[in-house]
Amino acid sequence: MAKRGLAIGVRLSTLPPVQLAELGPALNNLPRPDKFRAVQSLTAELAQGEDALTPGAEYPVWSPSDAHSAAAALSAFLKDQAPPQ
Repeated sequence: MAKRGLAIGVRLSTLPPVQLAELGPALNNLPRPDKFRAVQSLTAELAQGEDALTPGAEYPVWSPSDAHSAAAALSAFLKDQAPPQ
């Protein structure tokens, strides 16, 4: 059985041009994991075109896991916003 979807690592710019009207139905027929790969590939290609991200580079991502003061501030804010009981 032939596998459908995008090959990982294929640059979209190397594929033949396709009209958006043709692409939409083709994307709709993809399985969910392949749709995510298509979005990932498009996003990576757009980012490279903007010189915003360097392929293979690591970028820090903030996480609220150790943001206890932020959690306390949000909790206090929500408590102040709650209707009186």
